[in-house]
Order: sequence, then C-alpha cells, then structure tokens
Amino acid sequence: MLQADAYAGFNELYRNGGITEAACWAHARRKIHDVHVRIPSALTEEALEQIGQLYAIEADIRGMPAEQRLAERQRKTKP
Repeated sequence: MLQADAYAGFNELYRNGGITEAACWAHARRKIHDVHVRIPSALTEEALEQIGQLYAIEADIRGMPAEQRLAERQRKTKP
C-alpha cells in the first residue's frame, strides 16, 4: 500500500495490482473547497463538513495501535 497524492507518475505502480493506492483526503478536500469558494452550495458545504468529521476521527485515534485505529475508523465512519 502506498499513500500518495494523485501524481500520474505513480499510476504504473498500481497497474499490476501489486501495490494498492491509498489516496489522501487533503487533495479531495482542497478541490471541494475551491469549488465551494467559487460556487457555494449545500452539497459542497456538506462534503466539507463530512471530511472535517473524518479529520476529527483521525485526530482522536492518533497514537493508537494500527489494529485499534482500523477498528475505530470502521466503527465511527459507518453510514
């Protein structure tokens, strides 16, 4: 698993399935924020709020063992 930005140069690494891409929310959030600044809407506001909630979960679980972080993410992010 490789956590990286959306740099197209990494695409070859993911192509054969040997490495799984783990994208970050920062890039998605920035794009949504840019749209929200130009054309505010309930949809972009909700998206930013939900991403903020994900960030809050990450802050809460920082420092926990990996297995516990996974369990907390799964428990707290169910729709």
